[in-house]
Amino acid sequence: MFIIQSMRLNHAGRTKAVLLGLAVPFGFALLLSLVSCGDWFDSPDSATVPQLLKTLENGSPKARMEAAHLLGSRDEDADIVVPALIKALQDQDGRVRSSAVSALGFIGPAGKVAVPNVLDALQHDPDAEVRTSAAFSLASLDGEGAVPALIQALQHDRSGLVRADVAIALGRIGPAARAAVPALIAAIEQHDRPSFIDFNTDLLPNAAEALGKIGAAAAAAVPTLTESLGDSDRYLRWRSAEALVRIGLPARSAIPALLTALQNDSEAAVRWRAAFAIGKIDPVSISQNSEAISVLRNAMQSDSDAEVRAYAAYVIARIRSTTPGTLPDLEPSLTAAVPDLIQTLKDEDPNVRVGAILALGAIGPSADAALPDLTQAVNDDNPYVHTTAMQALKQIHPLP
Repeated sequence: MFIIQSMRLNHAGRTKAVLLGLAVPFGFALLLSLVSCGDWFDSPDSATVPQLLKTLENGSPKARMEAAHLLGSRDEDADIVVPALIKALQDQDGRVRSSAVSALGFIGPAGKVAVPNVLDALQHDPDAEVRTSAAFSLASLDGEGAVPALIQALQHDRSGLVRADVAIALGRIGPAARAAVPALIAAIEQHDRPSFIDFNTDLLPNAAEALGKIGAAAAAAVPTLTESLGDSDRYLRWRSAEALVRIGLPARSAIPALLTALQNDSEAAVRWRAAFAIGKIDPVSISQNSEAISVLRNAMQSDSDAEVRAYAAYVIARIRSTTPGTLPDLEPSLTAAVPDLIQTLKDEDPNVRVGAILALGAIGPSADAALPDLTQAVNDDNPYVHTTAMQALKQIHPLP
């Protein structure tokens, strides 16, 4: 749920990733029209770099955009590809410029020579899509070095869309973006001020998510994130709960607000994240907090949503295992939750199934009635369900 895996794609895989990038700014309808506009596009890996460079120079706007994206997967020829993409940043068509600046980000370290050009695009290109693409590429190419320019864009870009996406770019940099914490806090706190023209509603949850990805270095944001748990924007509420989990122990002052969210929030997506955060941030203190245990027990037994019940059970079981010898009176409640959790394994949503499996695994041998269903879950098409079920089986029935 909170972990995004990254991987080094092979040549064909990176080409597919670049092509999928077309669908984000331009939509799948346009992507499909591009597929049919040229014979060589039917097999993009067969197009040679000289062919792509020629198309980037002389093709139609759609073909130039297409060629720029494909060149982003040809980092083995970066010595000739990067200069061509830098030149394309001056193309008259904004779509081509956006494709070119995105491609420079895909190329990776070999594209770092283009950082000044990408920075110029972020600061001065008239097209908001180009500036958004430049923010992501700058984060990819320059990491911590990109943070000052991204802070400026977050604070001053005239487009709400760009500011919202710049927050995502800062989050991708992670802890190295710690200098952006004050600006991200301000983005959440000051969104209603008159200076924020063209406000984009994604800015707030994106800023909260970025603070979480910065981690413990964003501890100064805990009061703001705690207050955001009561905001009217449900996306901001759940991203704030996730961010508090990532910040970890420095966020323990948020526990009372998270307990309130678990009890009262109208959105199940917020409630289960609140439950997860309560158990993850400081399980030792929670084990000694009778009010918190009572709230979690009530959620496990009575919440109207199966996913919330599953995560509350997981948290109680995890607290019990993290602090051995505590909460012995909860054992009957955990055992009683097993039939409901087994039923939850049949839910259509893989996230719900994962929550139930985590809970069953944390309960341990007392959940042995779930072994047949967990064995079936090992064959689930979803890789997270499969992996979590394998681990749960080991927890419930350890091998000798």
